[in-house]
Amino acid sequence: MKSMKTKIYIIIVLLLICAMVFGGIYLNQKSIDNAYNYASQIELLEEQLSEIDKRIEEFSAKSNSTILSIPGISHFSGTSILAELGDICNYKKSSQIIKFAGVAPYHYESSQYMAQHTAITKKGSKYLRKTLYQIILPVINNNEVFRTYYNKKLSEGKGHRCAQGHCIRKLLRVIYHLLSTGQQFNPELLV
Repeated sequence: MKSMKTKIYIIIVLLLICAMVFGGIYLNQKSIDNAYNYASQIELLEEQLSEIDKRIEEFSAKSNSTILSIPGISHFSGTSILAELGDICNYKKSSQIIKFAGVAPYHYESSQYMAQHTAITKKGSKYLRKTLYQIILPVINNNEVFRTYYNKKLSEGKGHRCAQGHCIRKLLRVIYHLLSTGQQFNPELLV
């Protein structure tokens, strides 16, 4: 850990020197002391973050949720999804989770027009939606069924983000099924 603190301190001092040379800022002992204090604070924050990461992983291992059996979902993202969803008994069907995540297609129609291509609603949990968009590529890359489904949507002429959205909705249906039945993930059942 000392070496990390030293590196951060050196970087901050170099930035101060650059600011002095190019920006006309005077470098004194107080600036150097402040740089050292900033380096100490950064080191403390990194230690606290690593401790929190360990606790999240321990909690996730204790809970042993079935969504962790999905390839591509880590302890951190799985815990985040579970925290945002809350109790699965609050949802009667998977479409409610899709709406809660804000990834349901927006429904637009007027008296003579019904839109074919619409964006997602974004009316649900932005934290859940962000987590889902962050994990969908690892899920696609680590699971043949999701990869096939993603490639199918691309071959239908959908764009990358649209195909991701379809895969996220499929993932949410799978998560709902796993949490409501207590089964482990089995890709053979998705075919």
